Amino acid sequence: MSSITASLALSLAGVTVMTFLAAGIAIYWGVAYTLEQTAREEMVGKLRIVQHFVDEVVQDGNLETLRHHIDDVMTGHGELTVWLLNDRDEVVHGGLGLPVRQLREGDFEVRTVSGKKMAFARKSLENTGSLQLRTAVIALDMAPRARLLRALLYLMLTAGSLAMLLTFTLSLQATRHGLRPIGRLSRQAATIAPNSLALRLDISGIARELEELAQAFNGVLDRLESAYQQVRSFNADVAHELRTPLATLISGTQLALSANRTQVHLRATLESNLEELEGLKSLVNDMMFLAHADHGTVVQDLVDTNLRPEVQKVCEFYDALLEDSGLKAVIEGRATARCSPALMRRAISNLLSNAIKFTAPGESIKLSLTEHGRIAEIAVANPGPPIPAETQERMFSRFYQADPARVRSGDSHGLGLAIVSAIAKMHGGQAFCERADGMTRVGIRIPQ
Repeated sequence: MSSITASLALSLAGVTVMTFLAAGIAIYWGVAYTLEQTAREEMVGKLRIVQHFVDEVVQDGNLETLRHHIDDVMTGHGELTVWLLNDRDEVVHGGLGLPVRQLREGDFEVRTVSGKKMAFARKSLENTGSLQLRTAVIALDMAPRARLLRALLYLMLTAGSLAMLLTFTLSLQATRHGLRPIGRLSRQAATIAPNSLALRLDISGIARELEELAQAFNGVLDRLESAYQQVRSFNADVAHELRTPLATLISGTQLALSANRTQVHLRATLESNLEELEGLKSLVNDMMFLAHADHGTVVQDLVDTNLRPEVQKVCEFYDALLEDSGLKAVIEGRATARCSPALMRRAISNLLSNAIKFTAPGESIKLSLTEHGRIAEIAVANPGPPIPAETQERMFSRFYQADPARVRSGDSHGLGLAIVSAIAKMHGGQAFCERADGMTRVGIRIPQ
């Protein structure tokens, strides 16, 4: 298992190594370049002095005087060596050891015949007269420079190693200290259990970067608690809805078995049981549909659909119920959307069925189709008193019935509007309920 503390400490140590390495290379080459330039300038200066001495002794042609002057100048500069060459490239001053055959214009470092590494510069002498000198060569022993660079390299390697070790140690301690709030949040999270979902992480006094994480985690807990409560409520509602039809089935069956019954009575009992079973089947199918919607099922069979014919089909299906209820359905407007026609008909059917239950005889139910930008709206409006705000907030919840006493049909389980909301979400839209022009409008809005 990887450790964030160790990873951060190693990362910081690695950054330190890379920084020291880059800085060390820059310093090393900077010092090397500076030493080279200093050596070049020193040798060029000494060559000018040699030329000056040549100019002084050229009149009397005394080579020994020139050698004496050069030796005096080189006193205290043991790293410097001067050679004087005649026009046949023979050494007339400076002794042996000059790599004459290796000297080329542009060279800076060469090795002498004795193997010593030296930096050199050369100058063609002018106006040498009877001295018959042509070239002056000056060389600088590179050993001290090499020792200095080697010492600098060792120093940087040692300092870099110590810095890396120190950085890793301090980074380890600093990271542990910086990650303490995470440990505190982890301990708080460990105390949250199904019976204590109301607990939340304490975000007071934590770092800004962790505050967003803690808030997101608290948001997850909010949704988890809501889902948990919904499941508990859902289970209780399902048990409540199933209890009555199951009790009816059991009591009817027990009564039929309690004595010898005629074939007609037994047939009536079976027909009653079948009716209850059909209701249970409808309830189970609706619950399965909502379960699929909760799992994020997306509609696959999307087609560009003219919604008005779909609304007309639903109204034709409800013609008999509308006539029996003394109601009239009016369709207004047009709209198109990319949707599943079957699901749209189901949503419209549930909306119209709900409106029929809560509309007084003699009234009209208006089904309107409108388009707002790239949004298609399907709304079913019916006259009546305003719906309380609390009811509007809960009317799309499962098994919710605002006023069961007003429901005319006994086959309602309070899932109709929940299915409408689920269908809207499956199409990327949402359900709505609003009051306008003395009528209650309930419907869905989906993207086109």
